Amino acid sequence: MRKINANLLSEFELMGTIIGWTVAVGLLSLPASVVSSAKQDGWIAVLIGAVYPFYVILFGSIIIKYYPNITIMDLSKKFLGKVFGNLLNFLFMAQWLFYLVAVIGAANNLLIVYSVWFMTPLKITLVYALLLAWGSTKGLKILAKMDVAGLLFLSLLLLSSFIAFTKGDILNIQPVFDTPILKLLEASKSMVFAYANMELLLVIHPFVKNKKKIVKVALISVIIVIVIYLLVVVTALLFFGPDIVPTMFWPFYFVSEGIKLTGINNFRYILMIFWPLIIFRNATMVYYAAAAVMGSITGMANKKWCILFFPVIFLALLFENEVQRRDFIDKVIPWVTIFNVLYVLIISLIALVKNKRASRKKTPGEESVQGE
Repeated sequence: MRKINANLLSEFELMGTIIGWTVAVGLLSLPASVVSSAKQDGWIAVLIGAVYPFYVILFGSIIIKYYPNITIMDLSKKFLGKVFGNLLNFLFMAQWLFYLVAVIGAANNLLIVYSVWFMTPLKITLVYALLLAWGSTKGLKILAKMDVAGLLFLSLLLLSSFIAFTKGDILNIQPVFDTPILKLLEASKSMVFAYANMELLLVIHPFVKNKKKIVKVALISVIIVIVIYLLVVVTALLFFGPDIVPTMFWPFYFVSEGIKLTGINNFRYILMIFWPLIIFRNATMVYYAAAAVMGSITGMANKKWCILFFPVIFLALLFENEVQRRDFIDKVIPWVTIFNVLYVLIISLIALVKNKRASRKKTPGEESVQGE
């Protein structure tokens, strides 16, 4: 029993994991995505977009409450039958491969331009592919510990960015609430990709030690992510203004150039040294999730799928540039979002109805015993 409990995630490890699979390379480009439509009110779009992860947690809490030791994939097969349930599970798994390819594609574009310009996209992808295949076989507990370490480092980077506020102009985020609601909603759509992967909670919740605290930890984690995104968007706006931010691919990267610390001539070099590790942390968790879902579908060990998915990573090479990659994401994300909304909704509602019916059938029996 002790050995089993030792492999379960603690509350802090769960928090690190949730934040780790949410915050990735898109953090650097996030300001451009929301400011292009919402201008100086881009930070409001961050708050509106947060409806999505809260939605997943709200309906996911039903599954976690009634089936704390069963993943959403197994419930899908249990409720909808093996054939249709696994079909939905396969589509559920496919999104993780999509996110994985998108993240590695972004990493290629970012690193070649600002860091390892002497390497080709093929070499960078190969390095990541080898690391991801190896890291994902280490198991959820090890990945969670890696996420905790990554969270601590990410916190230091973001705290350092407060220095940029001293060079910002408060007029760049004024007037407030001046953007039409339709523009805000348009900007908030780009936040879906930024808040993606919250569905992973329903894949790993059986492996959390304290089941009663899962929802609370998830809510706190989402709030932390919101604060991180608000900090990034507002900092970029203060630093550059709503007219310049949309012209950049990675606005927050350039904010780092304005951070001056004692003994460090250029903070962006520090950022680019450790950012590949943050990408690795996020991509490895997504890679693990895809293998776990496929393992549930086929009954094959997760580690085997970690190896079999190796070639998929090289699909990132199909993105010839960042514009092409983002255009592809904009086309796919709405469909992925609709599927996730319906998938989580269907499974959670069936779980709720089944347990309500079970409780109704159980009550008369209990009353008759008490009457006797």
